[in-house]
This record gives sequence, structure tokens and C-alpha cells, in this order.
Amino acid sequence: KVLRLSSNRLTALPAEIGRLQALQELHLAFNQLAALPPEVAGLKALKVLDVASNALTSLPAGIGDLRSLQELNLGRNRFPELPPEVFRLQSLKVLRLINTGLATLSAEIGNLGSLEELDLTLNKQLTALPPEVSRLHRLKMLRAGNAGLAALPPEIGGLRSLERLLLPHNRILALPREIGSLASLRQ
Repeated sequence: KVLRLSSNRLTALPAEIGRLQALQELHLAFNQLAALPPEVAGLKALKVLDVASNALTSLPAGIGDLRSLQELNLGRNRFPELPPEVFRLQSLKVLRLINTGLATLSAEIGNLGSLEELDLTLNKQLTALPPEVSRLHRLKMLRAGNAGLAALPPEIGGLRSLERLLLPHNRILALPREIGSLASLRQ
């Protein structure tokens, strides 16, 4: 159910990876993958996909059909914008986008209604969060440290489940009044 191939020198995966129908976790971080084969989209039982620290710039179109996927780590790849396939992952609880070169976060982020953790750390070109983040009603943790944020949208106050808001080392000059609505914040 778990396949760990992190910290190798993989440059490609065989199409036969799609035959692993019972696979629930696929860990491919710290390799040299420039692409994932389309067959990855056939891993219907997959709950965790970790492809951090590779050379990815896109995802297979079918990846949005992984209905069981709960955790996706795309960190340290090159995604100036989030691939649209990600916004179809309705079961996604954890989305890690650390140091991806993300310059904008699409309004479609609000479609990820199951999301509990969003990590945007080290995205220096990311200057704003879209108002649609307020639709992430289950979000408990939002990290965007060492990013380029200049302000927070007033809609941030709609994140009633938010327990941790971690925004160190940005360029934020003032907080919106709505920050006072985040009654669930804690250490």
C-alpha cells in the first residue's frame, strides 16, 4: 500500500506504475522527475502523493480524478501557477506548495472545500491571497512565511476554523479588521 522511492535518481516512472491499484501512498520526493506518467491518474486508492523536490512543471490532466487523494506535496518544483487539475481534488486535506515559484493563487483555491492545511512558504512572487480563500471553511493551518505577501484580504476573517496563521517574513504593513474574527487561532 506504500511505495517509498524518495531520494533516488529517478528521471522517469514506467507506465506500469498505474497497475498498483491498492497503492495508497506514493513518495517520490528528491528525485529528478520532469513529468509524471498519465497512468498515475489511475491510482484510485491513492491518498498521499509526495513529489516534492523534483523538476516538475505540470501534472497529468487526469490527476484531478484521484478522488481518494488527501495529501499532495508539490513543493520545490516549478509551478508559477497551480495546475488546474489540483482544483478538482475534492478530498484533499493537505496541500504543500513550498518554494514552487507560485506568483498567483487562483480563485479556484476556494473549490478545495476539504482543505485543512495550505503551505505557501517561500513563494517570494506571491504578493496576495485571493478573497476566495474564505471558502476554505475547514482550513486549520495557513502557512505563507518568507513569501511576498503585502497584505491580507479582509475575507481572511471568514476562516473560522483557522487555528494557525503563520506569516513571518513577509511585507505586510497592516492587518484587516476582520482578523479579529479568527477566534480559533491558538499557539
